[in-house]
Amino acid sequence: MEHELTCIQRFQKIIKVLRICAKMCGCDILNPDYKMNFITWLLIVGVNGFFLCTIYTIYKGMTIDHDWTVIPVCMCIIGSGIQGLAKILLVLKYRKVIVEQQYFLENVYTVYQQKTERYRHVLNRWLEYTVKTYRICASMYVFVGTIIIGFPYIYWYIYGIRTMIMQFEIPFVDPNTHTGYIIHTLYHFPMIAWGCLGHFMTDIYMFMFIINVPLLKDLLEQKFLDLNEILEETNESEKVLPLLKDIFQWHLKYNEFIAGVDKIYRTIIFIEITTCGLSICCTIFSIVLDVWPAAYGYIIYLIFCLYSFCIMGTLIEISNDNVIEIIYTISHWYKLKLPEQKLILIMLIKSQKPIELTVGQILPLSVSTALQVTKVVYSFLMLLLNLLDK
Repeated sequence: MEHELTCIQRFQKIIKVLRICAKMCGCDILNPDYKMNFITWLLIVGVNGFFLCTIYTIYKGMTIDHDWTVIPVCMCIIGSGIQGLAKILLVLKYRKVIVEQQYFLENVYTVYQQKTERYRHVLNRWLEYTVKTYRICASMYVFVGTIIIGFPYIYWYIYGIRTMIMQFEIPFVDPNTHTGYIIHTLYHFPMIAWGCLGHFMTDIYMFMFIINVPLLKDLLEQKFLDLNEILEETNESEKVLPLLKDIFQWHLKYNEFIAGVDKIYRTIIFIEITTCGLSICCTIFSIVLDVWPAAYGYIIYLIFCLYSFCIMGTLIEISNDNVIEIIYTISHWYKLKLPEQKLILIMLIKSQKPIELTVGQILPLSVSTALQVTKVVYSFLMLLLNLLDK
């Protein structure tokens, strides 16, 4: 059934699923008449309530309970809260840019599915990658949500010890009482469910744009192949120049698209990578201290987030390198007349300094950066363990 759909229909089907998730978070930004609604404000208030409760929990643990281990436990999840709030606010701030990016992709699928089979093959291939990425991300968020929500009840059933879903307390509500525990559960459960859904929605928006960067690169390659076919017959400007101008404009659109992704997600990427590193360190430290039994499942999620974002950055790096290779090796630029070769030269010069995603414009967003963050986390964790031994 899925393969019977046209490329644009498959793309619109993906967008429809995204919009359903976005509506549940009050952030259906692709709706032309979108306005912040009750769900949006409720989500923002809930996240800010999470921060206040976390601060209260740390204060209570340090001054009343005299238990400093509450700090690493609370810091484990506070990173996800910071990420969530940043994603909501920045997605709303750059709503128009996101809509423009989405409409551009929709137009790409509409126009190029009507061309030759080569173009349709490229479109369908990257649609498959998009769907696979969605399924992997959805599976991860379902996994972490199930672990965090279900673990306290499994732990209670096995050991008879009652633990909370999240590790923060609501002020003036004692979680050790039956009523207090129910109140905490009624607050923690929707926070985790909404959090997983919100993170999934915003991450998938970003991944959708990034996965389509190689699509634009492959379409550039197809355009060069079309140009090569013409050059096999003639190099007359009347036939060559229109297609060459189209290739030149497409290369500009390719770079503008990446610039748009960078504009939307620059701050989100910085917050995601830094908070993931801090949360990984605190979560491992909590595992060593044996103060949060569910940390084993959460650490898998954090590592997934860190490396999935960095892999997306590497995908753009590879795509940019491939663009240079396409211009050099795929195109028969040597058959063009000298004035037309200058357009190819301009494209090459631009490709030498490509637009790439970065972590706060300090480090490139790549797998090598993820490995560097992992090394920093390891060093910091060793420092904490040495202090603990002393």
